[in-house]
This record gives sequence, C-alpha cells and structure tokens, in this order.
Amino acid sequence: MALIINTRILDKHLTGVQRYLIEIMKRLEVPYQLVAPGPSFSSGVRGHAWEQLALPFKLKKGDLLWSPS
Repeated sequence: MALIINTRILDKHLTGVQRYLIEIMKRLEVPYQLVAPGPSFSSGVRGHAWEQLALPFKLKKGDLLWSPS
C-alpha cells in the first residue's frame, strides 16, 4: 500500500492550498509518491479530465490517493 499525492496544484502560484500541501508533505512520516499531469493537462477541463479519467489507472490495489485540490 502506498500514499499517492496528486500535486497538480503545485504548478500554480503559491496560495493557501499549495502552502498547506507543501507543509503537510514536509511532516509526513510515511512514504509517499507524487503524481502530476503533464503541462498540457495541469489546469482547466483537461486537468479535471486527467484527475477523473487517467489518474485512477495510475493506482494499484490498496493505494490511498490524496487530492488536496
């Protein structure tokens, strides 16, 4: 089992949600893996489509996904 963190929001300017995610990752005491779409899928409808259609296929059985955005 792995903790998978969706970091799609980290390519944007720093706001409260991004700051929260960065601080939580600094303090996690469990191993985790970061996933993010390519640049053309980082925002808008394409970004949402990536999260809903492509991201689930990156997970293995038992993985826990955290999408803070």
